[in-house]
Amino acid sequence: MREEDRTLLRERGWLRVADANAPLRMAIEDNPRGAAEIFFPREVEWVEFQQIKGTGRGGGPAVPLHTDPHRWNGRPPNARVVFCLLPAEQGGETHVLDAWELAHLLSDYDQSLLTALFEEQRDFPYASGVVRATSLAVESGHLFFTQAPETDDRIARELALHVQYLKPVSVPLDAGQAIVLDNHRMLHGRAAYTSPQVSLYRLLVWTRTPVCPPPADLMSRVVKDDGGPRPGGPRGAMSEKERTTTAKERLTAVLALLRGAKPDVIAKRYRVTEATLEIWRETALHAMEDALK
Repeated sequence: MREEDRTLLRERGWLRVADANAPLRMAIEDNPRGAAEIFFPREVEWVEFQQIKGTGRGGGPAVPLHTDPHRWNGRPPNARVVFCLLPAEQGGETHVLDAWELAHLLSDYDQSLLTALFEEQRDFPYASGVVRATSLAVESGHLFFTQAPETDDRIARELALHVQYLKPVSVPLDAGQAIVLDNHRMLHGRAAYTSPQVSLYRLLVWTRTPVCPPPADLMSRVVKDDGGPRPGGPRGAMSEKERTTTAKERLTAVLALLRGAKPDVIAKRYRVTEATLEIWRETALHAMEDALK
């Protein structure tokens, strides 16, 4: 990726790559981590790859603005990379909105709501499970915003009144194009679409340093933690009751994930949520790290 593209990504939080085409597609298929390194050289810590296809029912509904919740090392992915294999016949554009701009708007007009975003623990209902967290949090120097697509509580309703003053950017993708965005900073959603044959590649990327340098005024409001991992802690705690599993089952599930098995398949096999799988994996990896010291 060109240096001017990296600069643009750092400045505004997202980037459309119009000439990605065959080289990036081959890189994603053969080596997802190597594909992530194209955008974040010497920065990649962890990568998750998923192919997303249309439902086969003639289209899909709109998805409200949100951030991806998957936890690794105590925080959600820094970046989301989506490569378009086959676009929708109509619709399906990605919508992006700058959460830091939203926070600065609140700083000017609604300080009490901004304080609530930093301090009030809330339940965020994702398809993979309920994540309990504050809207704005910091982990090891990474400032991130948490928002589920269907969040509906007092804070979400108050926040929506301010979001209407910020117009999301609509980003269409043609076949061979990609969008890269800072998942810690940018809320993203999708327009409704028609066509059962939509096909995308998605990379979730964790990086050593933030994709976009977090604003100092927002970082100063956060109560710093000790920088350690929080498996099952407040920022990723699951509030749903699940079946009891044995240590051997949990280890087998983690090994399957590390070999590239799809999280949704493993979650169904053990009758737990995908978020719980992420907690198991994070716990196992840190236990391995401690054992190898």
